[in-house]
Formats: sequence, structure tokens, C-alpha cells
Amino acid sequence: MRNIKKSLALILGLALLLTLISACGKAGGSADPGSPGGSQGSLGSSKKGFGYVASTKPLKLPEGFSGINELCYDGERVYFLAYRDRQIPTGKMYEGTDEEMVYYETQTRIFSMLPDGSELKEIEEYKPIMPEGSHEGMVFSNSIYGMEVTPDGNLVFIERSSGVLYKTGYEDYEYLDVSSLRIISKDGKPIASWDEGEYRKEGGKDEFLYIESFTVCPDGRLAACSREKSPLL
Repeated sequence: MRNIKKSLALILGLALLLTLISACGKAGGSADPGSPGGSQGSLGSSKKGFGYVASTKPLKLPEGFSGINELCYDGERVYFLAYRDRQIPTGKMYEGTDEEMVYYETQTRIFSMLPDGSELKEIEEYKPIMPEGSHEGMVFSNSIYGMEVTPDGNLVFIERSSGVLYKTGYEDYEYLDVSSLRIISKDGKPIASWDEGEYRKEGGKDEFLYIESFTVCPDGRLAACSREKSPLL
């Protein structure tokens, strides 16, 4: 009789343990997103045995573009940068050699999409500021840093653009550049810009002054950190 009671108690204990394990698997809804009460995120899903499993979706950028960077979100769309590097023959040979000189061009463009990766498009209205004195024959590159969304829904970033024209070799060339803090609308139209070069000219400041970083304040003002001989805010 005593053995029967022990066996019965063991069976009841195992049954209770199995019930608890089953309940844990169903806590907060089904772990299977395809079953009733299951959950699934826009970029991932919950699966049996895991709290959350991320999923990926390939982005079809224009040919040659890669290196996605500087993502920001305005509450509706995700904005990001992509880059394209190219080598462009100059049609000129190094002086005294039969080796052709090559330009190295980097183009940075702004794209946007919905959070699930759909409706991907380039902000075609965006155009980099060209350095003063730029002319035909130069090859231009541009880069963008620290892109953020302002409280009124515009895009702000640091932009650096340059143009180069080789003459007889890589040490004999014409080079121009410009560095700016820019604000553009979400469709790429220019709103405002602050040229570092103009600041240097007006104040007789250090020729190597440039904006290192910035942030957007809640009231919409920009706080930027510049570097001369010593850091400035």
C-alpha cells in the first residue's frame, strides 16, 4: 500500500511538472507566429524556443552603390547613405612613362525606405555643394557625416566635397574642396548651409578649422564641435 502511494505521488508530481513546462511555452501568447495568438514583428518574428529571431531583406540599390551608413528615422521613413567608388581613366600618362593616371571618385547619395525595407528610393533632389572655382575637367567626390532628422522633419549633416584635376602626375595637380554643415528637406531641396571656409575667411581663423561633430537639440538648434588650435563648441 505504501509503495502504491509513493508511485501515485511520483506520477502526480511528473504530471504537474509537465503542465508547468507547457504553460511556460505559451506565456504571452503562442511562440509560433503562424498559430492563433502568435506574434510577428516587421523585421523579425518569434519562434519556438526563442524570444525573437531577426530576419533580413536584401536592398536593391542602384548599380555600384554599397556601404550603407548613417541611418536615421523620422517616424515614417528610414533615411540612409550609400556610396559608389569608381576609377576613371584620365587619358594622360605619367610624365616619362607609359602608365596611365587614374582618378578615384567617391559619390555619396541619400536614400529612404519604409521600416520594412519597401518603397526604397533615392533622394534625387539632393546635390552636393561644389567648391568655389570648380570647372570642367575636374573629377568630383563628396562624403556625408552624422546625418540626423531635425524636430521639424528636415535632414542635417556635414558634407565635404572636392574636385581634382591631374596635370603631369599625382604630385602635379589642381585640388579644390569645401566643407559645410547643411540642412535639406526630406526631398533634397536645400534649406540652409554653413561654410567652414567662409568662417575662416571672416574671422582670420585657423586654416584647418573644421566641424568634428554635431547634435540636434530638442528646440531645433544645432550644437556643433569645431576644432581650431583647441576645440570649440
